[in-house]
Amino acid sequence: MPHPVLDRDELCSILSLYHLDGLEDFGDLPSAPGLTTYWARVGGRRYLVRLSGRRRFSDMVFDRELLAHLRSVGLPVPRVVENVASGSFTPWSARGHYVSIYEDVGGRRLGVFELRTRHARAIGDFLGRMHRASDGFEGTRKNPVDLERLADLFARILKKVAKGGPYAEHGAAIEVMGDALVVQESRRFRGPAGVVHGDLFVGNARFRGEELASVFDFELACTERFTWDLASTINAWCWEPSPTQRGGPAGSYSARKLRGLLAAYTHVRPLTPADYKELAQDLRLLALRTALLRFAEFEVPKKRRQPYRDYRHFLARLGVLADGEAEALLSRASAGLKSPKE
Repeated sequence: MPHPVLDRDELCSILSLYHLDGLEDFGDLPSAPGLTTYWARVGGRRYLVRLSGRRRFSDMVFDRELLAHLRSVGLPVPRVVENVASGSFTPWSARGHYVSIYEDVGGRRLGVFELRTRHARAIGDFLGRMHRASDGFEGTRKNPVDLERLADLFARILKKVAKGGPYAEHGAAIEVMGDALVVQESRRFRGPAGVVHGDLFVGNARFRGEELASVFDFELACTERFTWDLASTINAWCWEPSPTQRGGPAGSYSARKLRGLLAAYTHVRPLTPADYKELAQDLRLLALRTALLRFAEFEVPKKRRQPYRDYRHFLARLGVLADGEAEALLSRASAGLKSPKE
């Protein structure tokens, strides 16, 4: 779905609903699929204006209540600006578009090659505290891309491939993803669950110097197992892409970043040996998840959407984690870290 584009007059109309008049400057920002984000300066202060596409009213309520809860326990998440009706979001069209405005806390997104162990530790601490805070939050939301959805997605991919076309070059990759899916479908999922971020990629955090300034983009927050969320975060923050491709994207997991992230997380919320077993499997599951989603979004359509995101980056992760390597990686990284008894 293409992103809606707002001109200056439309942006001024939106801002006026939030008692923000006198737009001084604005610009668009990179956004996840289904979102349009602008920065706007009013009265010398910067705000983030977000237009969410095709969302349910209940989703917007969930987002609002979750952010309020996380702020109440001291986590660095955006403060929502109230509109003229003392609400936190405003309907913008009959097609499920809602507007939300947040205070811009400053800081900046980091590039992948800028990531250091201290950043991984900060993210691990945040995630541990968010998972702890989940105990006091009553809202629930189904995981929008659970294993059942992935299986349906893969079945549609196979139908497209069976019809022929430009997918023959991906045959080996499709086979790898199919084999990984079969393994995941045979699992019996275990472990504590609660509300998780669901999308804590590098682009969804801002740093001010070495300090974590804010974590945002909670549109995929849902009720899920904590090791699922931790695996998604490790795949994003601890993977180091190789500057030299080996027939495609390549890389490895940084032992230092992984240990730093786990040390910070477990200082807040310790992991049991059973948790580590689930985490190893979830690392493979989340690598598969992103590879499949990117393949379906950018390879299957007749017209590729921009900007292109290569599924092979996560297929490379899946390869590194195979044959017990995920378990060995976690064993080395967690050696000496405190854990509760089974």
